[in-house]
Amino acid sequence: MLNAKAIMISGLLLATKVSAGLIQYSVYYDDKHDNPLYVRRHHTCSNQQVALIHENIIEWSSGKFSSWIDQNQVGVFNHRALHDQEDATKARELLNEMIALVTRKLGVPQIA
Repeated sequence: MLNAKAIMISGLLLATKVSAGLIQYSVYYDDKHDNPLYVRRHHTCSNQQVALIHENIIEWSSGKFSSWIDQNQVGVFNHRALHDQEDATKARELLNEMIALVTRKLGVPQIA
């Protein structure tokens, strides 16, 4: 009986996690390759925030960042890949700038 309750609670927690939204931040760099390198971070958010980010990220960033949306996920990425000479350190700085922008607009996201 205890195992059945544990399974039911686990299922409820999983359903809650699935219904939450996800922000996937990505900064692409070294675009001389067919598959550019990138740094990435994920945060959870509400489904309403997913739509809000997708609708507004270009305006919020003055065209610096773009987005894609798929069900309860939104991807935020740099509009243009960094130049070949720019490295992962610069990409991480841009990633932090991207996260700070969304955080200022929506509040503090949780790390997924």
